[in-house]
Amino acid sequence: MSYQPTKLKPIAWRPDKKKRSIQDAQDNYNFWMRGAYGLPHTLFGHLSAATNPQRWGYVGFNADHINTNGKQDFKDYMRSGASLFAHNYLELANLDYNVSYNRDQYHLYGYDQTDTTLNYTNDDLRLVYNNIGAAIALTSNSENTVDVRFRASGKYNRYFEKGQNKENNIALEGDAGKMISEIAELGGFAKLWFTNHKDSSATNTFSANITPRLSFLPDMGSFSIGASALMVNKTVKAFPYLNLEIYIVPDRFTLYGGWNKELLPNNMMTLTQENPFLDQYINYRNSFRENRFGGFKGSFNKMISYDLRFSQNRTEQQPLFLNKATDPKTFVVVYDSLLNTLHGRAEIGFNLNKFVELGIEGNYYHYQLQNQEAAWHLPTFKLGTHIQFTPMSKLQITADLFAWNKTPARNAEGEYELIKGTADINAGVKYQLVDNFALFANVNNIVSTKYRRYLRYPSYGINALGGFMLRF
Repeated sequence: MSYQPTKLKPIAWRPDKKKRSIQDAQDNYNFWMRGAYGLPHTLFGHLSAATNPQRWGYVGFNADHINTNGKQDFKDYMRSGASLFAHNYLELANLDYNVSYNRDQYHLYGYDQTDTTLNYTNDDLRLVYNNIGAAIALTSNSENTVDVRFRASGKYNRYFEKGQNKENNIALEGDAGKMISEIAELGGFAKLWFTNHKDSSATNTFSANITPRLSFLPDMGSFSIGASALMVNKTVKAFPYLNLEIYIVPDRFTLYGGWNKELLPNNMMTLTQENPFLDQYINYRNSFRENRFGGFKGSFNKMISYDLRFSQNRTEQQPLFLNKATDPKTFVVVYDSLLNTLHGRAEIGFNLNKFVELGIEGNYYHYQLQNQEAAWHLPTFKLGTHIQFTPMSKLQITADLFAWNKTPARNAEGEYELIKGTADINAGVKYQLVDNFALFANVNNIVSTKYRRYLRYPSYGINALGGFMLRF
């Protein structure tokens, strides 16, 4: 999607950013397990293991599960997943590959539950999305004697729900560059997507973004110039590619800017990950977004970092969500051109001392549309803050605030509504009893606001999760 809203989750639980990854297998521990229980009735488990790195590489696996049963009917949520991964050290590159399976279960509960004529059963309202994936990536290493920087990757996803909607997605990406002089690099990147979608009929979509570029890398900054070829089936668009950075004061003050156009694939997998409550029959179209941006970034005395960015975007075929007139608990997708989107973003981080870290990010959007009355379900202001307090080496306390303003929606009767804005406050604590064992607890949505990211779908109120972490 052109705009990435906060992802809806019936519970505001957010996984630890240090969830087991391929890199963990090399740098951290061979075994990692977490378990927790929460309110409303929530069970969480995470297990990971990997072999010690050998000359050839290492292998490992991940598995996780979380399920929540709320007090309100049909608001249960469950997610389970597992993956196998491996890393191989080759002579000129490193090879990573994995296979995975994920299953997400929601319920369609967006309707007036006081209406006794709506005799829905659990099976009627259950949504189940399955994702079988495989991926491979080849990345050049520091011992690359041919002096070519490259990364190539491929992903396959079999995505399907319990009905007749099924999708096969293939994504291929590549980025490469070679220095042709002391300050010049010749390179480029390519992204290819293929989607085969089946409901009552079958559709195939091929998309591509191919961008060769020439980059100049003097000590004072960098400048890249190129051109992009964007293709969806038989439609081809060409657009310039420009990117500039100037180090006015190295590490302290950098000016940057750019102008480009990108292709954003929209399919069942990408859109239901943003809004799982979509209607069964959706016309999926890709988006084109033109970006013009500029700003400045830097740091002061290693204590304060900042990034102020201003941009103007133009998006063709932006997907927007509307409640379906004949079935209000589901959403249809309408497309409109965002003729002009003004966006300002400010990020600032404070590393006050070894005990306190603080980060703040604010975003402002102004939309101008071609046909629709409003940018449905898109906020014009978002704020996020994060603070981490480490009073001692074994104790870590965190707090987060996520807020956005009112968002426009149109109900099933065609009437304009405004969904109230919200402030979601979360807190967490972790205590490392010994090197191999820790306890943690998270409290989410502390003020217990049952906000709505999408019309007729309230979130949980206050919820909590507490448990242990074992590693060795």
